[in-house]
Amino acid sequence: MNILIYGAGMISSIIASQLERNGQKVTILARGSHAEAIRSFGIVTHPLQGADYYTAHPTVIETLAPEDDFDVILVTLRRNQHHEILPILAQNQHAKTIVFLGNNLGDAVDLLEQLPAEKILLGFGGSGGERRGDILYHFRDEHSGKVGKIWLGELDGKRTQRLQQLAQLFQQAGFDIEIQPHMDDWLKTHAALTLPLAFGLYRCEGNNYHLAQTRDALLMIFRAIKEGFKVVRKNGSRIIPVSYTLMAKLPEPVAVAILRKLFASETARIAIAVHANNARDEMYFLAREFQQLIQTAAVATPNLTQLFAVMDTEQPAIPQGSKTARLNWKPVWVAAGVFASILGALGYLFSQRKRKP
Repeated sequence: MNILIYGAGMISSIIASQLERNGQKVTILARGSHAEAIRSFGIVTHPLQGADYYTAHPTVIETLAPEDDFDVILVTLRRNQHHEILPILAQNQHAKTIVFLGNNLGDAVDLLEQLPAEKILLGFGGSGGERRGDILYHFRDEHSGKVGKIWLGELDGKRTQRLQQLAQLFQQAGFDIEIQPHMDDWLKTHAALTLPLAFGLYRCEGNNYHLAQTRDALLMIFRAIKEGFKVVRKNGSRIIPVSYTLMAKLPEPVAVAILRKLFASETARIAIAVHANNARDEMYFLAREFQQLIQTAAVATPNLTQLFAVMDTEQPAIPQGSKTARLNWKPVWVAAGVFASILGALGYLFSQRKRKP
């Protein structure tokens, strides 16, 4: 299969490397010094959990011409860059499948204005890492060997032959694959989860370790996630995966403890903080799109509003260690009371049973 990867960022480079390693013909669209670096030195990848290096040498182009012939185009550019490339993609007559592998909260409306629906696939690449000098260090599961997860879906949710072929292609290249019949709902849920995480980081100087030690920021993030999920549902979309609904019902002390442990890790620095800080322009763009969903839903979102305020006015960092906001302990005490009642009832039944002759 002849594949063009439109963009040369982190996820693009990992996908290009893995596909070429699996014997696919890969072309990557990059520009300027970045294009020259790939031509000269290739894409050097190294798993964080391993010792092996791999150097991929994809073909490099700097523009997509109308006559360029590719079977599949993978668009990995940030959401705020789509408007620049849609006219270019529309002029290319040969590609039958264009996969937009990233954030999108616009119900694909802007894509459909430029491209026929039968060409479009939505997806998301969940592979992370960081560039250190000329080497791209990325995650790889120690047990399965997978380098990340990719979600794919047709606009109409159907499980088509091309969708299954692409899923097989990525799977063979070392990715965990999920064919998602409700990809648009999944993308909205993903934004409702990740935007509070990103903007919580921005309110803590972009430092995940600062955030981990700041209970007020962690609590604001959790409450903002719950608000975001409500916005998604009010707009008629599902929360996908369903397990996120259960996560949002966690008692606040438990949720804050989980978030604290998450952000105190080196994994959070690489997987969340590095991307959020490097892609602030995209996060702002997505937040603006999400604000439109909030307006349509007409629900109160005080925590999201407080987090998003950093886009319009300079906001002071939340002091590290701040604990002024009050946690809601009521669900914990209720659960503890129920548990104690059950234990008491079981103890009584057991004692009565022992007294019988």
